[in-house]
Parts: sequence; structure tokens; C-alpha cells
Amino acid sequence: MRASEAGFHLSRVLVACEFSGTVRDAFAAAGHAAESCDILATESPGGVHHQRDVREIMDDGYHLMIAHPPCTYLAACQLWRCKPEHDIEAKTGHPDGWREAQRQEAIQFVRDLAGAKVERSCIENPKGCIGTENAAPGFTPTLVQPYEFGHDHSKQTYLWLKSLPELTRDPAQFVEGRDEVYRGKAVKRWANQSPCGADRMGPSDDRSHERSRFFSGIAQAMADQWGGVKAAI
Repeated sequence: MRASEAGFHLSRVLVACEFSGTVRDAFAAAGHAAESCDILATESPGGVHHQRDVREIMDDGYHLMIAHPPCTYLAACQLWRCKPEHDIEAKTGHPDGWREAQRQEAIQFVRDLAGAKVERSCIENPKGCIGTENAAPGFTPTLVQPYEFGHDHSKQTYLWLKSLPELTRDPAQFVEGRDEVYRGKAVKRWANQSPCGADRMGPSDDRSHERSRFFSGIAQAMADQWGGVKAAI
């Protein structure tokens, strides 16, 4: 149901750090004035997209912001590389502590997003240092999995929420994992996973770009459930 049909105010929605248009287009299809912003050009040119630093526009009167800050220096699986003895970049031409400096810059970016003058916000990222660094004060962490929203894919994702309800799951959309045995233990695995649980996507120049794409099922749930949260306008 479109927001206008449900009797709600149409919201101005900003999707930060999105080049794919996935979330923006889901909200636009529901009748909202949805816009995306990224330093990259959009891959879905039919909608409104700002190719710039989102901090330049995020305080411009949006009612809802959904942000996907890059996880390269935030994700838990990469934090070990910030330690001096593992600072790979320092061994390949960057100064000592370069990666830790990048991590601090990424944390500050999240703090900037969390401080945006937007009534309702969601910051999406995998498990990492947003919580341990208190980078999103006043936000409540919730967890989602793509397989809960119709995708044969496992990727534990945190949604840090401000003035938004946790997404509800439709049991009919749940995709059951396959049964595997790994090191003598029964485990569940999804299409993107090898028996050990690692992602099957191999190394490539655009691996991080491809893995950063958001899931259409979760985007649709956001539009369906959050598009009807009344804005104070």
C-alpha cells in the first residue's frame, strides 16, 4: 500500500551512501519523495541521486534517513588489521598507523551521520566498532539476516535505529539454510556460504563494491514498515 493510500504524510527520504538505488527506489515506489546520495554515480538513473558527500545535504529537511556507511574500516572482521603488527598498508608504502587513522575517520563519519538533523534514522553496518566506540549515541542496535526477507543468503547485519521500530519478519519469506557438517558439527549454510561459513565470492577488484549492495527484500520491508511511521510535519 502506498503511503498516500494509507493516510500518512509522504516523507522526504534520504538514502545515504547508496549507489545501487535499491532502498531509494523501494521508498519511491511506495509514494515517498526518496533520494539517494553517494560519491559514486547511481546505477539506477530513474530516481533522484546526489553525487556528493552526504554531509552536505543531510540536514536539508529530510524526515527519514537510511545510511549505509562503508564498512571497510568498521567491520569486526577487519579490525585486527589496524594493529601495528598487522598494518599491511604500512608495509606497502603507507605510514605506520595509516589503517587505524582510516578507522578513526570512518568512526567520525558514522558520528556525523548519527548527528544529522533528521527525525528518524537507520544506520546499517555489519558487526563492528560502531557500538564499542559509541559512534551512534541514542540509536538502538537490531539485527537482521537476508534469509529472513526472502534471500538465500547469510550476512548478519546491524540496523542502528533512532525513532524507528524494529523490522518485523514475515515467516513466509524465511529461506531455510541447507544442512552441512563442518568439523564434525551440524551447521546451517546458505547459497553464498562455503561449508566453513565463509562467503563464496572470490577476490576481485570490485569485490567490496559488489558486497556492499543491499538486499531488496530488506529494502522492501523498510519501505513497507517505516514508510508509514508518521513524521512530525
